[in-house]
Amino acid sequence: MRRAIAIVALIATGCSAPINHEPATGPIDWKSLADGSRFYIRDTGVVIETSRCWQTSGGFDCVSVETFERESHEIWRTFRNTLEGPTQLNGSGYSCRTSFLDSALYSETISIDRRTKLATNFVFPKRGAPENWSAEFVEKLLSEAGITEGPYFRCAQLAEILREGSWASLGTSLVSHDDIVPPASPEAPPPSS
Repeated sequence: MRRAIAIVALIATGCSAPINHEPATGPIDWKSLADGSRFYIRDTGVVIETSRCWQTSGGFDCVSVETFERESHEIWRTFRNTLEGPTQLNGSGYSCRTSFLDSALYSETISIDRRTKLATNFVFPKRGAPENWSAEFVEKLLSEAGITEGPYFRCAQLAEILREGSWASLGTSLVSHDDIVPPASPEAPPPSS
């Protein structure tokens, strides 16, 4: 019981504090994958950044992961016009985090920015505790708050793949666009002029 309380406290502190690391600089080495998507990995020394992007009619629909000192994954979805530069988490919208300290712990967050969280859901799926948020709940809260970035995706499903493998799993056939993006999810917006 103490271990569970300590882990929840550790994750809660980590999820509420802004993440301060300097992104790596220089060109991104995007790899083309068999399904037409693009993938990159960068190790900044503190964080391993990975991103997988699928081309859509409006640009690129991307899922990105930051792995912190092999202790947790922060996962989010963004739309991009181009693949220039890293897909750095801006803190706005829906994201989730997994913990390597307790394989049963997973959290979802909806934020206005890195410092202002609207709601956090701590889920213990293997212990029968609260369920994941539904797409409808997330999209309703994002809409009410006027947040247009960081749309819903099946974060729990991707988190489980990463927890059972590693950040490198994002660049394999274990992850597909159709598996993590629900059919009713927003399409990437058209590129800005």
